[in-house]
Amino acid sequence: MFRERPQARVGVGAAIFTEFGDGKVVVLLGKRKGSRGAGEWAFPGGHVEYMEPLTAAVVREIEEETGLKFKEEDFHFTAVSEDMFEDYGKHYVTVYFHTLMPPMWPASVSVEVKEPEFCEEWKWWPVNDLPEPLWYGVKGSIRTVFDQHGFASEEEFSVRDYMIGQIFYAIDNDIQL
Repeated sequence: MFRERPQARVGVGAAIFTEFGDGKVVVLLGKRKGSRGAGEWAFPGGHVEYMEPLTAAVVREIEEETGLKFKEEDFHFTAVSEDMFEDYGKHYVTVYFHTLMPPMWPASVSVEVKEPEFCEEWKWWPVNDLPEPLWYGVKGSIRTVFDQHGFASEEEFSVRDYMIGQIFYAIDNDIQL
């Protein structure tokens, strides 16, 4: 007789960056509740459904959790983490993505708490003044975005500079914008 064993779950998380009028780069974080990590600040994200592409899962999870609408092509791969929580009997492989929205973008959108059983609130946080405690993948993912794009520190990070870099990357690699 075959006995089913617990399986690792695949999850996604998304760092959504933008810039407020004062030039500060901010990232959207939600305060978790009702599950592992309650009280910790995390990116929007969740489980990947069977046969669902990773970027489709990112877009779906963000809309389910915040009401924000994105396209799959808005997101860029950031990192992968493997996390085993023996005390909870959980094993996760999480794929992180990021996007940078134009400056002042948050002023034109409304972020809602769509799943109040899982999230207390959503808030834009300056990347150089993040709240504590943070969910396990947040700091590493933000640092990876800075490293991937050649920014030495959070103070150097500029959405405008990043977007200019993306345009040159697209031109150099013959990618249609």
